[in-house]
Amino acid sequence: MSGARVTMIYRAGRICALGDRVCCTADDLDLCGQSINNAERELETID
Repeated sequence: MSGARVTMIYRAGRICALGDRVCCTADDLDLCGQSINNAERELETID
C-alpha cells in the first residue's frame, strides 16, 4: 500500500475507514460487510 494513507477510527456504534485504498484493502483481506459488523461488535464490548 505504498503511497496510500489509511486510518481506522473507532467511534461508538460505527467504524469509519478513510483512505484511497480501503475498498482494495478490504478485498485483499477478504473482508465483507458481516466481517466489519462483527469487528464493530467486538470493539463495542471493549471498555
